[in-house]
Amino acid sequence: MAQKSPTRKSAPDTAWLTGLRGIAALIVAFTHFFEGELNAGFRGYFADPPESNRYIFQLPLIRIVFSGQGMVVIFFVISAYSISVKPLRMRDNELREEFFDYLCSSTFRRGFRLYTPAFAMEAVSRMAMTLGLYNWESIDSQSRSVWKAITSQASYMLGALNPLVPPKVEPMNQQLWTIPLEFFGSCIVFLTILCTSSLRPWSRPLVTTVMGLLGLWNSSWLLFTYMCGLTICEVRTLMDRRGNSIPKLEKDSSRCSGISFVNGGLLLFGLYLLGLPEQPESNPFSGEYLWLRGMAGYESKIDDIDKLWDIAQLWRSLGGALCVFAISNSSTLQAPFTTAAAQYLGKISFGLYLVHIMVYQMWRDPILRFFGRKDRTSPAAAQWISWSGSGLIFTPVVLWAADFLTRTIDRHSIRFSRWVEKCL
Repeated sequence: MAQKSPTRKSAPDTAWLTGLRGIAALIVAFTHFFEGELNAGFRGYFADPPESNRYIFQLPLIRIVFSGQGMVVIFFVISAYSISVKPLRMRDNELREEFFDYLCSSTFRRGFRLYTPAFAMEAVSRMAMTLGLYNWESIDSQSRSVWKAITSQASYMLGALNPLVPPKVEPMNQQLWTIPLEFFGSCIVFLTILCTSSLRPWSRPLVTTVMGLLGLWNSSWLLFTYMCGLTICEVRTLMDRRGNSIPKLEKDSSRCSGISFVNGGLLLFGLYLLGLPEQPESNPFSGEYLWLRGMAGYESKIDDIDKLWDIAQLWRSLGGALCVFAISNSSTLQAPFTTAAAQYLGKISFGLYLVHIMVYQMWRDPILRFFGRKDRTSPAAAQWISWSGSGLIFTPVVLWAADFLTRTIDRHSIRFSRWVEKCL
């Protein structure tokens, strides 16, 4: 019987990445659904004042469902891992020509792959605004001039193409701030893979680890997350080549129990770090996280919210790296992310990430009012009915919109990038 090719055999090994990406995108969509309203979900359990907090959903681990910023670092670690798998296998199989061709092609097409759907989504949003389809306070005050929409779109696109400087015109879909960073991080990963390709196998993860630690030391959580993703992929690839695959390690019961214990601990601690509070106006280091600020070398009297947010994001980045590393080492931890539901969410994850805010800003508040909620002072019963009813409506609507965007704009952006590369 003919043996299966390495590519086909290894494909399921990375399926969990797709599922994890889908769950992360779902959590981001969930957190934005409550934007500006359920602020308690974005504060810590021991945040002040006590009478406005101490809810069970504010506890560490539980409040991971409100960790939108934590999911961003998960995206970045996963992105680095997923784009590294194929070139690392080509490199290790000594397919030198294919390896260099793939790196060149992937680097060139990466920008089209990320920016084309994002720019299209932003154009659709500005068109909807000029037609008066938005029902969002911060957008209702903006000009509905067609010319203003065109110039703003052009200015945003030109600014976003430079990942080193924030664009002068903010996107209507505020989650798009991550797109230039993801492009920049991807380029760093491709360049690092190229520059380390001639090194000894054991030294490659060592080099990428040092680069990641330098990013952490210099408060560059972007460099840290992308180097962590690449390092995890390098380690996993190295272990597989030496015959220490996950199934083989898990068959050894004496080693499996210890590995499972360590992986479980890393995952729980990573989730704890990812759950750092995210309320913009408040201190992210509430009582249950205060010790982390001390470890970072900052005194408790520092009240600079921007500085505190940067520190918190570094801790979240470490949490994201620990979670991905733990999951990569355990088929048991990977199992929830290889289910049909998680895989579907993973396939539409980019579309879900792009489209959900526009849907909310167009229809969330009118739907809440339809179910009886007038404002934040409405009775608790009216609040629960309104949010629950709205959630039941928006879940299928947002998933359908994400699926449609994936089948149209997202997939066509892949073909478009290949067409441009071929033409040039």
